[in-house]
Amino acid sequence: MISLWRDSVIALVAVFVLSGLGTQFAIRAGWDGDAAAWFSAFATSLAIVAAVAVVRLQLLAQARAERARRADLAQVAYDLAGEALALVTDRLNVALSPSQPQSVFELREHRTTETILAMRELEPHTLPPTILQPFVQVRSRVHAINRRISEVYEKRARDRTYDQHGKLGGAVTVHPLACAAFTELGEVVDKELVGKSLPRRTIPVPNSVTNYEADRSTTSSRARARPRLSRRTS
Repeated sequence: MISLWRDSVIALVAVFVLSGLGTQFAIRAGWDGDAAAWFSAFATSLAIVAAVAVVRLQLLAQARAERARRADLAQVAYDLAGEALALVTDRLNVALSPSQPQSVFELREHRTTETILAMRELEPHTLPPTILQPFVQVRSRVHAINRRISEVYEKRARDRTYDQHGKLGGAVTVHPLACAAFTELGEVVDKELVGKSLPRRTIPVPNSVTNYEADRSTTSSRARARPRLSRRTS
């Protein structure tokens, strides 16, 4: 904005300078009043056109810089979201293997939490409006999955008989929603990268998550199919 004001002032000064020089040139050349007036008007018009062109070029340069800034932020947001989703997916995969020792989970928890915190460092008002909704959805859903896993581990640490595998249903349910939001985020970010193609990232769904959903569906089907005992009336 400062550079725009500076260029506008320079262009305005140039208008007066060129107008005055045109008038002096016409007078020294011995032109009559009408010719001098026409020449002065021509010089003034030329100076105004030049001033408008300078301001216009400055506005275009600022617009290009803003588009580049939006594209960079969109790329950073997408990369962070992909990394957070990949980490929490890996953590969920390990969590669904209850035979693993507790020490296996600690590093994954810290890495995932740090990535989520990095996503929070991107202030909403600085992000392109088009990517804000899917980005926040990915962040909130990854946080929900990560927090659910941590809660299960905390309870498991207090009670060795706690069924951590069976209590991860909430995290498994949210996971496909997080993946869907990440796919939507990639689509809107790709539109922000004018002239460039976004390298898409695919987060594979582990077999443990897929099997968990299948087992739960089978269990629910069996529960619904179980016949109810009729009450005998005396």
